[in-house]
Amino acid sequence: MMKNRLLASILSIIMGLGGVPSAVVGDDPDQQQDPQPIEIIANTEDVVEALDPLSVAIENNYALSVSALNGKSALVTIPGITNTLGYGLYASSTGDNSETDILGCNLGVTAMWDAVIADAQQGGSTSVSDLGDVNGGTGLGIYAYADNTSQCAISARNVNVSGGMEAICAHAQNSSETSVSAYIVTGQVVAFCGPESEVDIGTKTIGYRQYADTDEMERYPAAVILSTMNDETSKTTFTCNGNIFSSNVGIMIDNFIWESEGVEDSANSVSFADQNTGIFGKQDILVDGTIDGKNGAIGIVGADTNTDNISITAYKIKPDNYNALVRRMVRGENGEGPLVLGEEDDEFEKRINYILRVDQPGLGATLTLTDENGKSLNVVKDLNDDTYQVAKEGDKVLVKVDLQKGFYINRITLGGDNNLLKDENGDYYFDVPRGGGVKVTAEVKDSIADSTEELVDQGLSDEEKGQYREKLADGSFSLANIYSAVLNSEEYLAQKLSASQTIERFYPAFLRRGCSPEENDAWTRAISLRRDNCAKSALAADGDELNADDLNWLLAAFMLSEEYKNLNEGNGLDIGGIYPDGSILTPELRTYIHRMYRNVLGREAEMDGFYGWADLIWNGEETAGDLPAHFFFSPEYLALEKADDAFVTDCYHAVLGREPEAEGYAYWLEKLAGGATREEVLRGFTESPEFLSQIDGLGRPEEQ
Repeated sequence: MMKNRLLASILSIIMGLGGVPSAVVGDDPDQQQDPQPIEIIANTEDVVEALDPLSVAIENNYALSVSALNGKSALVTIPGITNTLGYGLYASSTGDNSETDILGCNLGVTAMWDAVIADAQQGGSTSVSDLGDVNGGTGLGIYAYADNTSQCAISARNVNVSGGMEAICAHAQNSSETSVSAYIVTGQVVAFCGPESEVDIGTKTIGYRQYADTDEMERYPAAVILSTMNDETSKTTFTCNGNIFSSNVGIMIDNFIWESEGVEDSANSVSFADQNTGIFGKQDILVDGTIDGKNGAIGIVGADTNTDNISITAYKIKPDNYNALVRRMVRGENGEGPLVLGEEDDEFEKRINYILRVDQPGLGATLTLTDENGKSLNVVKDLNDDTYQVAKEGDKVLVKVDLQKGFYINRITLGGDNNLLKDENGDYYFDVPRGGGVKVTAEVKDSIADSTEELVDQGLSDEEKGQYREKLADGSFSLANIYSAVLNSEEYLAQKLSASQTIERFYPAFLRRGCSPEENDAWTRAISLRRDNCAKSALAADGDELNADDLNWLLAAFMLSEEYKNLNEGNGLDIGGIYPDGSILTPELRTYIHRMYRNVLGREAEMDGFYGWADLIWNGEETAGDLPAHFFFSPEYLALEKADDAFVTDCYHAVLGREPEAEGYAYWLEKLAGGATREEVLRGFTESPEFLSQIDGLGRPEEQ
């Protein structure tokens, strides 16, 4: 307990706290007429023990004290502990290979004074795990300490203190490690870390209010206090997967100087003389939530202290009452006066990493964040190995969108507000705001459902939408093919819409807005003029119905408009071979071109290549019958170096669109073996009546 006393004295210097009383040991209270605490010591032999429920009402005593000495082990399973007058649990290990391991079975500890105290010294290992709620009274909630190559670890569910001391206090020094984890913490969290040591603290949420009986910054400066002993070999890791609230300062980062190791008189062991200058050990801080301190979100002690070893990652940091995110905190004359808030630290503020959250929209859509060069953002990990994408204040972040065919992004926002704009490259982007709080959300909509519901009174059935979506997926239909099919359906034509009524439906269906009377008149005149130019009967009145030719031309005009293109840029919507004269690439030709890519090159078509071939065939510069030779003798196919049997199989699949029959397959292999060239064999397929009947009419229809 000597080192435990030392740390309590350090706390009394830094925080103005009293010392930790010693434990008084006794017998099992359930076996005594006058309840007494339990003391378990593993000294000459190992101890394995399971205890019954403990309820001790002896003033100033620990309900349970477990110690391991001289390389022995004390392995104890405990129930909940209630000590209405004294202390809760004390666990200790001293000496190499000494081990104290206490399993709490998710049952809590409640005490009037300190609830849980654990220490490990001189190579010992102390673990208190799976505690339930820990309730400290006017003392500490959890206190963990390791010294001289030791390890101490405590885990609990919720930690609460009702008095003026810390909910969690963790300390490690002299090549030791200490870790404490809890879910919800109500009270102050403090960490001290000495040379070549590590302290890890993990929580879900911290709530801390300054007590009403004092307004001293010195005693209750922050919800979280992280201190390293002015030594670069010390390391403190703090992770909070929720919010931190303080009526004073949210997180205070402190350092102090350990002047003389091994000195038991703590008054001579800690110095604040150079508190306002110096260096910090490594400080890794991650808060996946909001840091909110009314007098300062983050305070760094020392006006001139070097902060290169401090790393802070947070989702959001709220400005304090003076609109500062980070403030330097200084002590008075010679470093011995009370802490006061100093100047803002704008330079350190710019180094904070902000967590960027993405609310994936579903419906097969994925949002990905990158830097302005399109590279993945820096990723940090917490103690649970969860990953976070982060960026700094002012960084430009691009939002990449991956959509299934037939869906579109209606808008992308930051937290539901502030619609994202597109940059000169057509990418959605935002600049990380001061204080963070970035949550990217997107509204994904179904283009097939939205547009067709505007065109047809009852919309499409789920079965019809499913069939169209399958055709989009396999490439045989584009959106233009789908809309054309709907416009030429019996259901649509039965509505007998006039030109004006048709245009009123087209605007919300394709441009997602209503049309003005002037726009309606302009389109009506354009339809009439087109009929005149096509030597067809002009519209005699507004009530004239539009025929299939009119509807396809109007559809093409809307989908080729700049407004439609701007609305759908980057959404991956395949308009699908719409030509300026209103003709639309047929599903049959689409399927044929896809067949060549899949069965000859063994891959899906790229958009440019697909429509390049479609344009050539549609405009009569190539015929559908020319296409197989272009694919089979392309450098890409030749590089595959396929054998004769594979080549013949590919001819059947790509040219005839079916599996080979045994007799024909053997015939073509025999031809190749007898000296026929592959050009001759392919020509045999493309000149066959079976193939020629398939490609008949695959070009532009004559009437167009």
